[in-house]
Amino acid sequence: MRKIGLLMMALICALCVCAAAEEGQNQDNNQTITMEYMIRHCELTEADFEGIDFDEFAAYFELTPEVLEEFDGASLLSLYKMQLEMIEGSDYTEIYREASGKLQEEDIEHISTVILEVHQSMYNGWMAADFDQMAVYGGMGFGLECCTEKEKLSELTEEDVAFILEQVAKAGMTGWDNIYTGNDDEVVCDNNFDWAIGIRLDSGKCIRYEGSGMEGVPVMEQLTTFCRTLWDRYAENVKK
Repeated sequence: MRKIGLLMMALICALCVCAAAEEGQNQDNNQTITMEYMIRHCELTEADFEGIDFDEFAAYFELTPEVLEEFDGASLLSLYKMQLEMIEGSDYTEIYREASGKLQEEDIEHISTVILEVHQSMYNGWMAADFDQMAVYGGMGFGLECCTEKEKLSELTEEDVAFILEQVAKAGMTGWDNIYTGNDDEVVCDNNFDWAIGIRLDSGKCIRYEGSGMEGVPVMEQLTTFCRTLWDRYAENVKK
């Protein structure tokens, strides 16, 4: 009986030690991360956090020691800084995702954003004329989904807005189909175009037009002319 009692006591002690260890581990995983902790463990300096509200940063990623074991702290900080730099409505690809229908004559005066892309061989350029921000953004690659102030090309004036709306009307865009594909009736897939245009109205409605591989087709020529006119005026100096 004595041996059984001793074994039971040993088992209870072992269980208590395991429970205490697990509780301590949970406390470590749930501990509040401080800037000093990240400086010690993530090869960062105090200067790296200049202009950053650390509490908001920590809350954004729900930082714990466990998170910082799984993800590089410096990379998280860099991503957070990029998020802070993003302008309102900077994911312009939403225009493509939400696009439906065609532009109507009465819509033209309510346009709030015009985006366009050119994909030709290895050349991929984009620009966004945002009437709410009164600015033009542009770049190479696929920056439409993550546009920051670094991609700002120029301010927009009321004359610029009037010019762009005039080009929309001149191109006869209200009579276009949404997609123009090659002469062999091939299907145009996402990002497989020479030019693409996205338009957002102040009501939130979005429209998309794109064309690829058609020569000698009047509307395709109008689409190309429209895009080249805006590109040459606002995005000619996009860094390659």
